[in-house]
Amino acid sequence: ATLVPGDYFGGHALTTNQRNMATIVAKGPALLVTLSMSQRGFQESGIAKRMHFPKRPNIHTVHMDLFSSQSLGKELSHSNRPSSQAALPPEEIKFICNAIRRNANLRALHCFSDDVLRNIARTAERRTVPRGAMVARSGEFGQEFFVVRNGL
Repeated sequence: ATLVPGDYFGGHALTTNQRNMATIVAKGPALLVTLSMSQRGFQESGIAKRMHFPKRPNIHTVHMDLFSSQSLGKELSHSNRPSSQAALPPEEIKFICNAIRRNANLRALHCFSDDVLRNIARTAERRTVPRGAMVARSGEFGQEFFVVRNGL
């Protein structure tokens, strides 16, 4: 399966405390840019209380290893992520809010006011992921919620 800008992943694992259902790897050629929210931010934002993430066939029936295990690059681990979160610029906040509004799977958040959605979006952090980097691994407990900004 291929994720496109505005798609998300990681929410189901965070709301159910289950392991990731898929391995997500940046396949390029452009850098993958995500707007990600830590588990703590996800919980504190109120999303976890309002959301039920449906099983999506492309993730639950297709294993999303986009590279063979021999060709995987470095994993995007907590140790190589920036420790201080810079505030997202307004265009990134707007992108997250629009992605939520357009995605039918996130309809439980559609009733939130624009101010509430902006506050949720402000907890996100921009990540640039190089080709071959693993963002999430099937079978591991999820630590973040991701919205795809650019790249595949």
